[in-house]
Amino acid sequence: MADEKKFLGTAGVERLIANTRTEIAASEQAAKKYADDLGVNYDPAGTAQTKVNELAQGQVKTNT
Repeated sequence: MADEKKFLGTAGVERLIANTRTEIAASEQAAKKYADDLGVNYDPAGTAQTKVNELAQGQVKTNT
């Protein structure tokens, strides 16, 4: 019966590390984009409540 290698050689480990770093970098970029998008869509505090109050008082003229 032939001996099987059950471990990674140096080249395999280096390739695994490089692939892991690439995946981590991609996920970090996705997380940064998500966080940036949250900032772009941020509604300053009180704006929503002001709109609710205007609606309750019948002061809303247009829906923009």
